[in-house]
Amino acid sequence: MPLGLQDLHGNATRAAAGVADLEAELAQRRVEAEAAASEAAAAAKVAEVERVRAEKAGWAQLAELEAKVAEALARPSERPPIGLRSHAREWLYSGADQALKIQQFKELVAADPAAMELRNLSLSAGRLLVFLTSKAGLAEDHRDVLRTDSLECECWSRLLQRIRSIGGEGNNELRQRGTGSGANPIGGAR
Repeated sequence: MPLGLQDLHGNATRAAAGVADLEAELAQRRVEAEAAASEAAAAAKVAEVERVRAEKAGWAQLAELEAKVAEALARPSERPPIGLRSHAREWLYSGADQALKIQQFKELVAADPAAMELRNLSLSAGRLLVFLTSKAGLAEDHRDVLRTDSLECECWSRLLQRIRSIGGEGNNELRQRGTGSGANPIGGAR
């Protein structure tokens, strides 16, 4: 075979081998891509199952929280010690720095069981909101998220009402109820 033809034949053989190598590599990449897509689909299914489980767990937590809030709001509050009145007013109206106000709030709430219960319910609702919107993947406008948000706001609002009531302000249920005997809690006849 003349030298020019040998070179052409050699080049063609090398080119054919190169094409075969590229085709084999392409086939291997297709197999890998299909395996990756299959793994991604399986992972998506697992994630969806976990999300549905979380959503169902959220339903149970929400039902439990709603029952606790309803019970707490229906129960009459005990009259707090009169000594808390000044602490409530200090928290409501002092110009203290933020760190001091936080400490005053914690002490005030810790001293009144009704306030503590409302605070704990508000915190529980807040944690449930985070759970529902992150782990369960619910949108902020989902009915369960809205119900939980409403509970959290109601508990916080009632907590602030309780603190104002302790401070002797507003439509004070404690003042209206008196000591339970019909007597004026401050003294004297009504």
